[in-house]
Parts: sequence; C-alpha cells; structure tokens
Amino acid sequence: MSDEEELGHLLSTFRSSAWRLEALDLYLSPGEEPGLAAFLRGDPCPPSDPELEEWLAVLRRLPSQGRTLGRVHAIVGPLTPYLRYEIEWGYAPMATAGEDIRILHRRSWADTPFGRQPPDFWLIDDSVAAVMRYDSDGRWLGMDLLSDPSELDRYCSLRDLAVGHAAPLAAYLAAMRAAPLDPSELLGQARSEGRIELT
Repeated sequence: MSDEEELGHLLSTFRSSAWRLEALDLYLSPGEEPGLAAFLRGDPCPPSDPELEEWLAVLRRLPSQGRTLGRVHAIVGPLTPYLRYEIEWGYAPMATAGEDIRILHRRSWADTPFGRQPPDFWLIDDSVAAVMRYDSDGRWLGMDLLSDPSELDRYCSLRDLAVGHAAPLAAYLAAMRAAPLDPSELLGQARSEGRIELT
C-alpha cells in the first residue's frame, strides 16, 4: 500500500478523531492548480471541484457517526497569496461542513508556543501519528507512521499547544478581512507590465 493509500485508509477508518497540524506556507498539489489560478485571477467563486465536494460530504456525515475532524494551520509572517487562497476557498467550506479549523498566526516561529517550526502531522485516534514529509517546494514526499506511546505523547502535546493558542477560523477570517490592505502598488506594477488594464 502506498503512503497516499495508507493515509486515505487512516482518514476513512478512524474511530473517534483525526487531527492535523499544518506548518508550511505552501502545499503544492496538482489538483489545486485550477482553483489557485482562479483565485489569483480574482474570480468571484471557486471552480467546481468534485473531490472537494466528496470530502465535504464526508465531513457532514462525521457528527452522526460520533467522529470529529480538526486542524490548526500554524502560520508565521505575512499571508502569502497561496495561504489566502487556502483559507478563503479551502478552509471556509470545510469549516461550514463541520471541520474544526483554527489558525495560529505569529510574526515568527520564536513567537509561537512551539518555539520553532513544528512538523506537519496527522494524529489519528491519539494512537497513531502520521508525520508528513515535504520537499522545499511543498510537494508531499510521504509519511512516517509512529505508534510508540513516548512518541505519541510529543504529538499529542503539540496538538494541545496548537489548539490552545489558535483562533477559530471564523474569528481569524474576521480579523483578516478587517486588516488594512493596500494593493495599489501591485496594481500599478501589473498595469505597467501590461498584465491588466485599469479602465
């Protein structure tokens, strides 16, 4: 079984909880390219995505099965265009469907409760940690499954720190949308390069 198949199996068969810590500012996935391009073009809504719709249906069924799914995305520094896309067009519908999504945003890793960049991982039923490996461009390389109790304690502690210091997605979105933003310099540059016409 490939790592991708193994992760899919873990996420479809967990008994009570699956929880994710994300700590990168870019995750490259071929399936996201059309949505990201549409977001950066300024399209008013995401293109149709059957895989996302299938996942949202899974999320809506979890409460009736007594199962929960959540995540915290730990972010440092300014929001990148990719992170804005992920938060607004990815996380928002997943949170509406029932996933508990929170954001921990600080100026630097030293300002986070972790003190440095933590690993990306899934914690399944508090009994298995799937530690995710990525290359420097955010492409998923695979995962390492850990089930030793002493190792699991570390990942449970990281989860508890993240959840305890992160803002719920709705509160983060409200703060993000209220933050000052001046795109005039970027618009001027795009116009001078002939990428857009301001009429």
